[in-house]
Amino acid sequence: MQASSCETSTSRFDPVRRVATRAVAAQTSEQSRQVRTHWSMSIASARQASAHELQIAEQ
Repeated sequence: MQASSCETSTSRFDPVRRVATRAVAAQTSEQSRQVRTHWSMSIASARQASAHELQIAEQ
C-alpha cells in the first residue's frame, strides 16, 4: 500500500500529467464558455422574437 501512496504522490508532480491536466482544464473552460455564449445568444434571440411578436400584435 505504501508503494501505491508514494506512486500517487510522485505522479502529481509529473510534468507530462500536469501539462495534460492543464490542457483538459483549458478545453473544459472553452467548452463552458461556448455553452454560455450559445445560451446567451439563444435567450437574446428569443427575447427579440418575443418583442417582434408584441409589435405585430399591437398593430
